[in-house]
Amino acid sequence: MDALMVAVADLISEPVPSFDFRPADAQSLVGHDELALAKEGLQKIFDRGLEALADHLVQKEFLSYSAIFLAYHTCPSELKDLSSFGANLSEETSAFLQAQHKLKVASNLSASITQKKFVLLQQASKYAEVKKEILATDEKVANLKAMIKELESEIKNLEASLATAESDREKTHEVLDSIDTQVTTVRDGLISDLAQASAMEGMTRAANELVTQQQSAWDSLRTTFAKLS
Repeated sequence: MDALMVAVADLISEPVPSFDFRPADAQSLVGHDELALAKEGLQKIFDRGLEALADHLVQKEFLSYSAIFLAYHTCPSELKDLSSFGANLSEETSAFLQAQHKLKVASNLSASITQKKFVLLQQASKYAEVKKEILATDEKVANLKAMIKELESEIKNLEASLATAESDREKTHEVLDSIDTQVTTVRDGLISDLAQASAMEGMTRAANELVTQQQSAWDSLRTTFAKLS
């Protein structure tokens, strides 16, 4: 179609030669004004593109303009494509539009597939990252659980140590109470003895003097007896 448009555009742009080998009847059938309108009409249709031929009115205009143009040029070899193009114009145009629609559907489907693949790749990448985070979290949870078990074991040991310490504390309190009782008893006895000793101080002095005198007398008597014997 692009080649056809280029060929027609080139032909339209060519100047009309000063000599003419057309039959007289062809010249009489197509006037210059009508040919100019046909050229202009064809150019507009070609500018609009092949999709424009889906319109039946445009098809009629195209066939009419083509007939005028071909009648003036008496179908030279360069215009074979133009003369044969309008043979099955309606069917060919319909087939073209259907094929174009299929291509568009296929293009949209391809774009959709590409987009979905991209989304899947993104999600797969995100899944891998999340999976990695989950594995790291699982490992962290396992480590924390192990730490908790160790702490529970340590807590049990500490509770046992605490119970022992409390028991020892009770025993220490018992010993302390016993010592306190003994100290109190001894203190009270000492106070009593000190009071008694203070009261007996004069008597003790007199008794000491008496004992000293008696011991001296006894020693003197024993010495005397030893001399006499």
